[in-house]
Amino acid sequence: MSAYKTKAIVLRTYKLGEADRIIVLASKDNGKIRTVAKGIRKTTSRISGRLEPLSEVSLQLWKGKGDLQTINQVETINSFRCVKTDLERLNTGLAMAEAIDQLLQDENPQEDMYTMFSKALQWLDNKTHDPSLVLAGFYLKLLTLEGTSPTATSCSICNLGYNEVDLTYFDYKKGGTICSGCYEGEPISQNAVTAIRAMLNGGLGKILSISPHPCSREIEHFATISMETHLDRRLKSMRTGKIYLSTTS
Repeated sequence: MSAYKTKAIVLRTYKLGEADRIIVLASKDNGKIRTVAKGIRKTTSRISGRLEPLSEVSLQLWKGKGDLQTINQVETINSFRCVKTDLERLNTGLAMAEAIDQLLQDENPQEDMYTMFSKALQWLDNKTHDPSLVLAGFYLKLLTLEGTSPTATSCSICNLGYNEVDLTYFDYKKGGTICSGCYEGEPISQNAVTAIRAMLNGGLGKILSISPHPCSREIEHFATISMETHLDRRLKSMRTGKIYLSTTS
């Protein structure tokens, strides 16, 4: 049994007993961890506002023999207030958190994934950035980190490059973009292909500076399909439009 400190982002929370709450965290040093905040649901609790989903915090945890670690101290690093006061940005942040929840392994350090998540929330917290583009860029970068990003530089079937053919279809299961000659998948605009290609090649900042972007929803659509196919499940935060601040599952 031991105490230690870590940085983390709250993914989700749910009730435990009369006054406690389980807090699921994406931690910088320890992967996904499940903790308990004792007495957090009491009106006298001084930490309840610090452990809302999407908050980035510094914690002192006590790791005992059980599965749940105990939160002893918590300080806010970034509350991402603009995200939490805007419905679209909040739902976007929760959709990002849901993907991290699925990909991040229990107590297995994945610092790159944590850093990527923290940076994406900072982008989302900037009111000049389109939430759809932030989400798309985040999903595409996560897929790159996983080694399964779609291609947007060539046809996934005949392998001809974008300088040789028009890439007018998209199918993540096939590998990404598909040319008009191979004619398979879902139609995609040239603007969307160009933007996805830029995002996959370090140009997300430039794409985010285009406001409004003419095909932000289209880009988000294909990035979401790619992520859902990779996870082999639908992301409920995206499909229902509801706010999932807590869950009982």
